[in-house]
Amino acid sequence: MSANKFFGNERVLSFVKNSIENKSLSHSLLVTGEKGLGKKTFARFLAKALNCEKRTFFEPCDCVSCAKIDSGNHPDVRWYGVDEEKTSVKIAEVKDLIHWISLKPFEATTKVFIVNDAHDMTLESQNAILKTLEEPPPQSEVILLTDHRNLLLETIVSRTVEINLRPLTSKEMIRILRSDYNVDEDTALFAQISGGNLGRAIGYAEGDELAEQRRLINQWLKFGSWDFFSAEGGKTREEQRELVDLLIRFLRDILVYQQVSSKEMLFFPHELARIKEISATRSSDELISLVKDLIRVRESLEDNLNQKIVSSYLATKIEEKLF
Repeated sequence: MSANKFFGNERVLSFVKNSIENKSLSHSLLVTGEKGLGKKTFARFLAKALNCEKRTFFEPCDCVSCAKIDSGNHPDVRWYGVDEEKTSVKIAEVKDLIHWISLKPFEATTKVFIVNDAHDMTLESQNAILKTLEEPPPQSEVILLTDHRNLLLETIVSRTVEINLRPLTSKEMIRILRSDYNVDEDTALFAQISGGNLGRAIGYAEGDELAEQRRLINQWLKFGSWDFFSAEGGKTREEQRELVDLLIRFLRDILVYQQVSSKEMLFFPHELARIKEISATRSSDELISLVKDLIRVRESLEDNLNQKIVSSYLATKIEEKLF
């Protein structure tokens, strides 16, 4: 996602702007929404909005404060949980946050503390941050970012004001892809198959993510569900969620083809022969029933269901209902 702009969610921006102007913005925020919607970008722009010397709001700015925040060098804006190799947000990071938030700002109007992937906080970390969320010091802002709100303690959620980022409309997506990312081909397709998720659409436009997903579908159709899930289904929980999403997209292709008999808007046009075959032998009701099964499986992964059980269940259901 562009580092220079934050796109969409006008109602959220209006709420935040009014809250800042009226000095009524909660000092403890929980920013939710799926991966790729721009939660980190939103948090960075909010940090800038609270401290901008020119009083700009969610717009590019070259003042000293905004430049430092953009470069990651502002002494009063601290990030936690941004190490891509991390497996959790440990207690040491939360203790560091608690220490620094108790101090006066070095140069900012408002100190800002951003916890990325807040759902990865250990239980000890979540309990440790509770008092800070309930009674944050003046001149401070704590922003928790998460794509898995349900993995946070309810006491964490209840002590914050939630800001939910939503997907873009297809019209907005196409405009942004063309004007800000110089994507001229397949913009309508990327807008549709990304579900309004700009980060995902950029991944598709760059090619790597789309190519990998098409490879996985090819492997699944070639080797069958049992061998496929044995090889691909036992990875991390996040990868397993993405795998379920991938299978849902393939079923969506079949449903689309049943309606329009065209490959123009298919996510997997290279599998047209198999899509035609399944489309002719399975009713839309049967396919929709399987989609609902997969959605339930995805929800169960949010509740930490055993991954091997999930893989076995997926293979059984798909073989039973699709092939």
